[in-house]
Amino acid sequence: DDFRFGKDRRGNIKLLGEFCEQHGMAFSAVPRLELDGKPISSTTIRKIVAAGDLDKVPRYLGRYLSCVGTVVHGDKTGRRIGFPTANIDVESELLPPDGIYAGHLDLKGLRRKAMIYLGRRPTVTGGGERRFEAHIIDYDGDLYGEYLEIYITKKLRDDRKFASLDELRLQLEMDKAAALAPDA
Repeated sequence: DDFRFGKDRRGNIKLLGEFCEQHGMAFSAVPRLELDGKPISSTTIRKIVAAGDLDKVPRYLGRYLSCVGTVVHGDKTGRRIGFPTANIDVESELLPPDGIYAGHLDLKGLRRKAMIYLGRRPTVTGGGERRFEAHIIDYDGDLYGEYLEIYITKKLRDDRKFASLDELRLQLEMDKAAALAPDA
């Protein structure tokens, strides 16, 4: 009911209703939704995601935050340490802060749990371009070129640099256990 559009956001519900009436189109404004006495808005949702409070997102969206994109080739470091990842060329504009997350995706008709990484890979590269990678738990297959939607359900930990790839692999084992937990 407070929708605005057009140059300088001058258009409003009244103008939209008049336009629709002039052109024989049905129109009705939907009342603003509220949660805990506050309006549900894209601004509120963006703030929740930016803070990494992903467990709150379903209350506002009715679903978990999801990111979509195409699987592209990476440098295969994850595969070498026992945690192959699907490197996603993400189309989503709204991403949480760098870190390791639990999540899931539907793949070939089955829901699969996943560990999701967002960050600059400080252990591997010392920093660089931001990556979105997903280790799909108990899956081994070729996904290059596949278009995936990955739901991010819970933050597991912040990103950090490890002394070695072996140390990183041990932490990933713990992250996997956390991602498989019923509350993840």
